[in-house]
Amino acid sequence: MKKLLLFFAIVALLTSCNSVTEAYLEADVSASNKQCPMSMGNGLTMTKIEKDSNYVIYHVEGDSDLYQFSNDLVTENMKDEMVYEMLSNAKKDASVKKFVDALIKLHIGVVYHYYTSSGSTMDVVLESERFSSVEVAE
Repeated sequence: MKKLLLFFAIVALLTSCNSVTEAYLEADVSASNKQCPMSMGNGLTMTKIEKDSNYVIYHVEGDSDLYQFSNDLVTENMKDEMVYEMLSNAKKDASVKKFVDALIKLHIGVVYHYYTSSGSTMDVVLESERFSSVEVAE
């Protein structure tokens, strides 16, 4: 009986930890979204950040005169480089580390949705597992 009670206590603790992490991620995405639109330079503007059940989604508008997006341009190497950059930033910035740790803990991925006013689009989908599989040098 004691083992069963201990099991339920551990499950309750883990569930509450996940809900705290979920609340943090929701608050972080909401606060970041309030800063949009945000110029990213080079003709790119972050217009919106949102979270659904599986992903944090960054909406990035590109200048139609400079960009023609296509999913054909997305490569595995590009995805690895984007994850590497995020993990490198996490090593330097505690708030980025907390965000990445929440993504990993909750198995949440990231989508960069690029688009132009002329209708071209590109989605770079970074599955949550990718954040645990990319090594960052010290």
